[in-house]
Order: sequence, then C-alpha cells, then structure tokens
Amino acid sequence: MLDRPRDQLIAPQVAAGAIRAYVDESNRLNHVRRASQGGDRAELANIDTAISGILDLAEEGKGTEALLNRLPALEMKGDAVRTRLAALPTDTPDVRPNIADIYRRKVARLAESLDQLEERDEAPDARAA
Repeated sequence: MLDRPRDQLIAPQVAAGAIRAYVDESNRLNHVRRASQGGDRAELANIDTAISGILDLAEEGKGTEALLNRLPALEMKGDAVRTRLAALPTDTPDVRPNIADIYRRKVARLAESLDQLEERDEAPDARAA
C-alpha cells in the first residue's frame, strides 16, 4: 500500500545524487569559509602587532613621521578585516557524507510504522501536534 509513497519519498538514485551534491557543496563552502576566516584572523593579528609596535616606539619617543603616517592605514586595514570577519555567517558543521543512507533508513522506518494499522491511525494526530 505504501510502496508508491515510499518510493517517491526515497527515489534512491535521485535522492542520493542530490544529497551527495548538497553535501559536497555545503562542505566545500564550509572549508573555503574556514580557510578565509583563518587567513583574516592571522592578518588581523599581524596588523594589531604592527600597530602595537608603532605605538610602543612612539611612546618611547622613537616613532618617526613615516611610522606614524603608517598608523592610519593599518587601522583602516584592521577595520576592514574586522568587518569581513563580522559579516561571515555562523559556522555550520559539515554534513555527514552518509546522510542519504540515514534519510533512506528513516523513510523506511516511517513506512514500516505506517504499515502497522494502530500506528497509521495515529499518524494524522501526530502531524497536527
């Protein structure tokens, strides 16, 4: 009775291909974002170190005009990096490569549950809850 809906829900080859493409692209984007974020954090640390060094020299009376002129450019660059970091989306976990199998098993369990008369009669109530 439920073979047709089960096949439509699973569509094994189609679902597996679509899920595999989603997993690959989602995980690729996560890795690119993390690498970019790591590079930005390292760049920001270098900028902060350079600014701190210039300020230390200025406080000691050793800051030259060239060093002091470099300070606003470093501050602007640091602000740009901070803005990029703040704009990054929240990190999401990588999608498990076997998610298609998990989906297939869950749909199969759902179909088995719905094949049992007493549970099938409860299904509309569960959906409304």
